[in-house]
Amino acid sequence: MNIRRVTDWLKHLSVFAVFQAMIQLTGLFTGLILVRFLSREEYAFYTIAFSMQSTFSILANLGVGSAVMAIASRILQDKKELGRLMYTGFFYRRKLAFYATLLVAPIMAWLLLKNGASALYATLLVLIVLADLHFNLAVEYYLVILRLFKQVIIVQKIELKTRLLRLLMIMSGYFVYLNALIGILTTFGSSVIRHMKLSKELSREIAIEGPLNESYQKEIVETLKRLAPNSIFYTIQGQLTIWLISIFGNTSGVAEIGALGRFAIIFGFIGELTTNYIVPGFARIHQRVVFFRRFCQVVSIFIFWSGCALSISYLYPEKILWILGEKYTHLQHELTLILFSSILHSFGGMLWSIMLGKAWVKHVWINIPAILFLQLAYVCYFDITSLNGAIWIGIIAAIPGIIIPLFSLPGGLKTLDDDGSNA
Repeated sequence: MNIRRVTDWLKHLSVFAVFQAMIQLTGLFTGLILVRFLSREEYAFYTIAFSMQSTFSILANLGVGSAVMAIASRILQDKKELGRLMYTGFFYRRKLAFYATLLVAPIMAWLLLKNGASALYATLLVLIVLADLHFNLAVEYYLVILRLFKQVIIVQKIELKTRLLRLLMIMSGYFVYLNALIGILTTFGSSVIRHMKLSKELSREIAIEGPLNESYQKEIVETLKRLAPNSIFYTIQGQLTIWLISIFGNTSGVAEIGALGRFAIIFGFIGELTTNYIVPGFARIHQRVVFFRRFCQVVSIFIFWSGCALSISYLYPEKILWILGEKYTHLQHELTLILFSSILHSFGGMLWSIMLGKAWVKHVWINIPAILFLQLAYVCYFDITSLNGAIWIGIIAAIPGIIIPLFSLPGGLKTLDDDGSNA
């Protein structure tokens, strides 16, 4: 029986890995086309717009998605209640989107204008990002429910199709006309199509209908109060490198950090694997020996994979940077730094996810002051206006996120059973 379960699990994991690899590669090719064929100025505009797009999305969530998933997991068999839950969740998501727009839209416009965009160009980019936000708000909720219904492969197929479509649109733009505006427009177009397809899939499971549910409202609001401070903090931290270069640096620096960031997509696969397989797998383990063994195996594989990626970037930076084009071949040292930063953040994210999945992380509040203390200490002694300095700010932010979950591990293991016979 155990052999059959392992075989089935490996089969599902293999299918997931193949689709996710294709999704990541399609995204990588799309990004590389933009890096190679947009001017530095246009790619700087695209980088700012894309970073603010991510900021919009996070600020329009602030824990609502987590609350919806927690409630949905309890009422999964009651599709009428799921519809009411989605309706209630959308109500709060729209309110948050409104406030996010008031806050982020002026900042995005200012950053674009500061880096040389015309008023009309900046306005068009802001409007397209806002339109994209409207569709992405719904898509993220659809994904929560579809994943609970174990429709991961269907979701991956839709994601792959929309990314391939965007790649075709970008390639067509290259032969006709390509700039930052076209790049963001293709993102918007693929979001619309993804919304339509996911909405159709979800309609087969539930119907999103009112009225608002008071008990759901109460739980969503409580989750918002608890998670909003962390969400806002990590929104700023996630985009801090780009914002520092945008404010204190120049257009070339913004383009360079955006271009180097394309290589971080290598670790996007690890994030998806963690969300869909690693965390649920650890959550089901109740034997101390089994858990620790699996944990060591996962960490060892991650360190081996990361070490290979970092070694290649250090030994052959010219060949890797050739992919980005001649404009970026001088960024050899920065390439190794940005990959090192991505490795640390990916590792920390994986550890946090595993520990949170078992409710083992203690003293979470320490994380934010620890990050701020380390960054403040760095700012006092080093230059943050350079590309290297901005990347190091991001590296420093990852350190507490690794140490705190690791310190939580021994205490968590004590709560598990001693019996390791099922290893």
